[in-house]
Amino acid sequence: MTVGTIASQMAEEALGLLATLRADQQEKILLPIHDQAERETWYYTPTPRTGLPLLEMEALQRQKFRRLLRSGLSEAGYNAVVAIMGIEAIVDQWMNFPDRNYGDLPNTRLRDPLNYFLAIYGNPGDNGWGWRIGGHHVGVHITVRDGAICPTPAFLGVEPSYIEVPGDIFLRPLAAEEDLARELLASLDASKLARTVISPVAPFDIVQANRPAIVEGALPWPDTFGVEATQRLRENLGITDELDELVRYTAEPKGLPYSAMDSDQQKLLVRIIQTYFDRVDAEVAAQFADRLELNALKDTTFAWAGPVKTKSPSHRSEARPAFYYRIQGERLLIEFDNAQNETNHAHSVWRDPTTDFGHNVLAEHYAAHHV
Repeated sequence: MTVGTIASQMAEEALGLLATLRADQQEKILLPIHDQAERETWYYTPTPRTGLPLLEMEALQRQKFRRLLRSGLSEAGYNAVVAIMGIEAIVDQWMNFPDRNYGDLPNTRLRDPLNYFLAIYGNPGDNGWGWRIGGHHVGVHITVRDGAICPTPAFLGVEPSYIEVPGDIFLRPLAAEEDLARELLASLDASKLARTVISPVAPFDIVQANRPAIVEGALPWPDTFGVEATQRLRENLGITDELDELVRYTAEPKGLPYSAMDSDQQKLLVRIIQTYFDRVDAEVAAQFADRLELNALKDTTFAWAGPVKTKSPSHRSEARPAFYYRIQGERLLIEFDNAQNETNHAHSVWRDPTTDFGHNVLAEHYAAHHV
C-alpha cells in the first residue's frame, strides 16, 4: 500500500464517519485547516479540547472513529493507543471513582475511556486536510498534503506505566521504549556513560511539553499540573534551578553522538528510534527513513537524566527511580520521561522540527520521491 493509497483510505474513513453524524456533531468535529493556532494547540493532560468526544458518539460512530484511527497507525500503534485509552479506567479506580464531571461535559467522569476527542481539519480528500485524536496521554496528529502524510507530534503516555496484574508482574504499554534505552545504557563504558548522562536527576516532564513548535531553551512548563502541584513534584524529585540548566533544550544536541558509539550501540539507537516510527503505518514511517541514514544519524545524540539503572522493573518489589532520555538530531526529537506518581506515569513523544503539523511536508515529499 502506498502513502497515497493510505491517504485515500483515511479520507474514505473520515467521510464514512461524517456521513453518520448529526448536524450538531458535524459542527463540533469539522474545523478549518487554515486555523493554525487552533490546529497546533494540543494537550496530553486530561483537558477538554475542541472536537467531538467519544462520549457524544453512538456505538457505530465510535467504531468508525476507531477505523479512522487505525487507518493512520500500524497495528502495534493502534493497539497501544486503544490500550492507553482504556487505562483511564484504572486511574479512575486509583482516585476512588471520584464524582466529578470532565470539564464541561455532562454525564462523564474526570477519568473515562470516552474522554477522547476527534477533530477533522478541512475537507477529507482535499489537497490539504488533517485530523487529530486527543485526550489524556494520546496525541495523534495527521496532516495530509499532496499525497504526503505527516504524523507528528506523535505523543503516547501511560498512567500507570507499570500495570499490576495477578502474579506480581507488570503490563507495560511503553515497554520497548524504556527497555531498549536501558539496554543502550548498559552497553556503554564509563567514558561514554559520562557523556550520555546529562543530569543526575530527571526533569518532571518532557522538556518541550506540548509546545506547538520546538523551542530553543525549553524546559517543562512550570504550571502543567498546576503551579502548586508542579512545585511539590519538583521538590519531591530534588529538582533545582541548577539541575534545570543541565536538561534545558539546546539546539546543540546534548549527550552521546551516534558517531561516538560502536556498531552495536548504533544499532540499538536506531532500534529505539524505529520503535517510535513503528507507531504509524510502515509506509507513512518510510517517508522519514532518511532520518535513519548515516548523514542524519552521525550527529544525532542520546542523552539520559536520572540514576543509571540498566534493567527495567518487572514487579512491585523493584526500585523505580525517575528517569528521562532524549534523542535529538537536526530533524528528529524523541523524549521519554517517567518521573511522576512515584515513577509510574510516563510521557513519550516523537517530533520532527521540520515537519510537525505538516510544515514543509510537501517539500519533504518531493525531496524523497522526485529526485
